[in-house]
Amino acid sequence: MSSVQPLPTHYLVTIRRLIRFALVGIAMGMVLGIVWTELRKTVQPSNPFVVGQDYAASAHTLEPGKGSRAQIALPPGVALDAGIDLKLAHGHTVLLLGLLPLSFAFLLHLSHVYGGTEIRKGTLQLAFWLYAVGSTGAVLLMAYKGWASFVEIRAGNFDFHAVDRGLFGGQRWLRGTCYGLSHTALAVGGFLFLGAVYKSTGGLSSQATAAQPVAAKPAPAQPAPAQPSAEPPAQPSEGAAEA
Repeated sequence: MSSVQPLPTHYLVTIRRLIRFALVGIAMGMVLGIVWTELRKTVQPSNPFVVGQDYAASAHTLEPGKGSRAQIALPPGVALDAGIDLKLAHGHTVLLLGLLPLSFAFLLHLSHVYGGTEIRKGTLQLAFWLYAVGSTGAVLLMAYKGWASFVEIRAGNFDFHAVDRGLFGGQRWLRGTCYGLSHTALAVGGFLFLGAVYKSTGGLSSQATAAQPVAAKPAPAQPAPAQPSAEPPAQPSEGAAEA
């Protein structure tokens, strides 16, 4: 079996970038999870058994209670939907900025180890930067939408359509540009990388080459024991007998 060739320099650079990007992304996802958890504790669903807190009621300011940080009570359905995009941003950040970049780095290394053709430096650079910029923009937009919606709903604006239209200062062209560019860059970068790795592994044999066990050395042959002669013993001659 031939020895594995060392990784090309541009492979090492890309893998290092992907790993560092993933570490930062996982940290961002953890921070967003903590932010959402703490922010969510300031809101609680309204109690329908309390006068004035029925399902159709508006937000109610709460007096600070012992051991509770809830500042406002929202109708149950509104409380569930308030800031849902900020909650989703936590999981999307861990996936898009953490797990997928680590998977890309693993695939790149694996394709080289098993003899895939070398991917060009420019292709890897373009794929990385498109994906990094696009995925970061996508999760930041999701976090912004969740935060802004939560603030508006907590203030008593339960018209979700009005809240949504008010994002980005009400500028639809700005919203479309941000979402269009970020998601396009994310998709193009991801598929460019996957396509390059797929093409690199296209020449690999479909037959797995299993390692053959090393045959044991044969034991040295033992000398055969001497066989007794089948001829009768020689008779003494007459002269020897007379002597």
